[in-house]
Amino acid sequence: MKKYQVSFTETTVENKKLKQENAQLVQSLKKATQESTLKQLADAKLRRDYADAVAVLDRIPKEVLAEYMHKSDRWRINAYDR
Repeated sequence: MKKYQVSFTETTVENKKLKQENAQLVQSLKKATQESTLKQLADAKLRRDYADAVAVLDRIPKEVLAEYMHKSDRWRINAYDR
């Protein structure tokens, strides 16, 4: 009977350790999931901001963009000539 009592005690101790490890893993999973969700929200905001910026650029007439680009080239050339 003592032999079985020792096995039972060892199994109980091992079970308790496994339950503690499981609780720690559950906490780690919750934290990782929360961080992942926050990252997804931040990524979605960046995509939305990018789409908004592209929409604004698409509304600028091509002539205005061309003039701006031309002025930028002239400024670079003048800056190197100094």
